[in-house]
Formats: sequence, C-alpha cells, structure tokens
Amino acid sequence: MLIACKDMKEIMSLDADLKSDFQGSYLGMHEVRSPEMVWTLFLTFKQPVDTSEKSLAAFARRIGEYVRDSYAGYPKLSNVVVDFAVYRSVGPISAPQTQRTFQFTTNELGQPRVSPQRSTGVKRAA
Repeated sequence: MLIACKDMKEIMSLDADLKSDFQGSYLGMHEVRSPEMVWTLFLTFKQPVDTSEKSLAAFARRIGEYVRDSYAGYPKLSNVVVDFAVYRSVGPISAPQTQRTFQFTTNELGQPRVSPQRSTGVKRAA
C-alpha cells in the first residue's frame, strides 16, 4: 500500500510540473501497467502550430527527456508515449483527438541527467 501511495505521489508531482512548465499545451496523462511489468506513461499535449514531422518529433523528444530528468518514477518506466491532439467538438461535448503519437523506450531516452529526487517545487528549464 505504501508503494502505491508513493507511486501516486510521484505521478501527481509530475502532472503538476508538466502543467506548470508546459503551460497551455499540456492536456493530461495516464499510465498503463501490464502483468509483464511493462509500465508506459502516456502524455497528451495540444498540437503546436508548427506541425511538421521534424518539429513534432523534436518537441516529443524534449518532453520525453523532461520526464526522464524530472520524474522520480522514471527508472520503473518501460516507455514514454507523447500524443499530440486537437480538440473536436460534437454539440456541447469537446474531447481531444490524437493526431500524432511518438513513443520512446527508456533505453532510447537514456539515464536521467540528474537524479530525479522530486518534488522540490524548483523550476527546471523546459
């Protein structure tokens, strides 16, 4: 039970950091843990104005590296998935619709540049 509480605290801390550091573009996250212990973190962002493949790939990589360097639970992850979405409305209901997805394994992202001993409330460069 204490491990689950710690994991939840870490994920809530990352959520707050993303909201603060990516103001206006971060939409939310969810995690999926499979029985094989594959833990994937899904992050959703508003699709930026420059939607070129190169620009989106670079932004997605920057987000993956941000998670790597900021999230205390990073060593437990297997994958980081970054979705770019636009809002679609049907009547009074509006929901994000994924336009482009980038997936990074933690092997691709590498080791954290600093030990992510979060959350201190200290801003990092995004």
